Amino acid sequence: MNPMGIGILVAAVLAGPRLYGMVESGELTGTGALLRGGAVAIACIAGVSFIMSLAKGYAEERRRHHAIEALTAAIEAAHAEKDTAAAGSSTASAPPAPPAPPVPPVPAPPVPAPPVPAPHDTTSP
Repeated sequence: MNPMGIGILVAAVLAGPRLYGMVESGELTGTGALLRGGAVAIACIAGVSFIMSLAKGYAEERRRHHAIEALTAAIEAAHAEKDTAAAGSSTASAPPAPPAPPVPPVPAPPVPAPPVPAPHDTTSP
């Protein structure tokens, strides 16, 4: 729904009869009543917008909460299934398997030595 339409409708219902009565009794001019009605309508539109944004936020939060609950239930069911499968396949007399040995680190390649300069021939002039 459109907040503007709802706000104008609420303003007409709340302020319309009172403003009409004030115009009929001469307490207020028609222009003054329209200006007051417009101010009430703007306030009602702002209020309706705020309330609709709150409702939208609550609906989004509820949807996320249900999604999280569904994921949690699925994870718990998977863990329970895994535990029952592990309990059914293991025997009471078999000891638990030892942990795997650590993998040794790979040695770094050797660094080549810098080239040795050739000796200078000092016999020639």
